[in-house]
Amino acid sequence: MANTFDHETLETMRAVLEEVAQELNSSQATQAKMAETIMRKAAEGDVSREELKDIAIEAGTKPAP
Repeated sequence: MANTFDHETLETMRAVLEEVAQELNSSQATQAKMAETIMRKAAEGDVSREELKDIAIEAGTKPAP
């Protein structure tokens, strides 16, 4: 079953990904991993900017395989 996010949540997710990717100067593979992590967390209902940013940073500091 696919998750559906409202416009505000999508904008928050996108902004967090772009911000963290730039801060970490991350590769495309790492950005994909961060995006997946952000979407998973948002699907669980955690949509605060700070929570999403924290988990994106955590995912981004562990290089993608």
